[in-house]
Amino acid sequence: MSTTAGVLRIKSFAHGEVAQANMELKQETLPSLEPGHVLLKNLYLSVDPTHRLYISGAETYLPPFKLGDKMLAFVLGEVLQSTSDKWHVGDKVVAVSAWETHSVVTEGYCFTKIDPNSKVPLDGYLAVMSAIIGLTAWHGVRKILQAKEGQTIVVSGAAGAVGSLAVQLAKKAGARVIGICGDAAKCDFLKQIGADGAINYKTDNVSAKLKELCPKGVDGYYENVGGEITEAVLDQMTQYGRVALCGLISHYNKEGGEFGQMRVWPQMLCKRLMVQGFICLDHLDEAAEAFTELGGMLESGQLKYKSHIFSGGLEKCIEGLQALTRGTNTGKVIVQLQ
Repeated sequence: MSTTAGVLRIKSFAHGEVAQANMELKQETLPSLEPGHVLLKNLYLSVDPTHRLYISGAETYLPPFKLGDKMLAFVLGEVLQSTSDKWHVGDKVVAVSAWETHSVVTEGYCFTKIDPNSKVPLDGYLAVMSAIIGLTAWHGVRKILQAKEGQTIVVSGAAGAVGSLAVQLAKKAGARVIGICGDAAKCDFLKQIGADGAINYKTDNVSAKLKELCPKGVDGYYENVGGEITEAVLDQMTQYGRVALCGLISHYNKEGGEFGQMRVWPQMLCKRLMVQGFICLDHLDEAAEAFTELGGMLESGQLKYKSHIFSGGLEKCIEGLQALTRGTNTGKVIVQLQ
């Protein structure tokens, strides 16, 4: 018996803020299962800043998406049918698929089986235990910044999904951590999860506040936003400081991907900074180590996260993406399909 899925496909590329008109909802019949595949009923869909890049038609770390393409995404779904020896009917799994109600995926694209006895809520598996969030935060803090006791680490976009995990991982390593975010409630959240200080870039003078909170300078910077915030942080960096370049969301809605005239090159040179861009897909071999640590922190209550959940149909994916680029979300943006 065939399965019909609702599927979002790119109808037009976004110029400025993404809109519902950029996507087209279609009803499509899914193919029968070949050996080693599963049919998923998707319960939760991940919405991430990278989706704004996909819908621009520009080349990123992936070839440019084309009109008519699906939106590649992490999903959490329940297995309805299986021809795989690894995944069975009734299993709930995190997989790579798309913004769609049902998916047929190869067994190699299913990564995490949800333990039915786990204390972790289902949304936590996308908010923490997925490569695009948990592994990204873990690699940036552990492998690039190499956070440790005695250091000062600054995280921008610190109340977001990746940023809030980076704050907590750096604190666990013994560092002093300052988070930058966009409103008072987010500053309060950062202090609740252990940040030593929080800067509201909309109301504070970021440069002056950094000098106050980081009198000995900044040893490591977890970069999520770009623009003037990055310039201010790099002004305070110590010699031989490290920058984990994860994202530049303040630029994603700018026409043509304009990244402005950032004054960063002299600082990189004179301070001998190590700036490393990275994509989680390049570090999947570290996933087991990362998720062992993150999962243990979750189970013990040591790690806190927030999910900003949009419940409804596939159109909620665009609302979630708008929240990300506007900065109105706190924590991980997730669509719960109903």
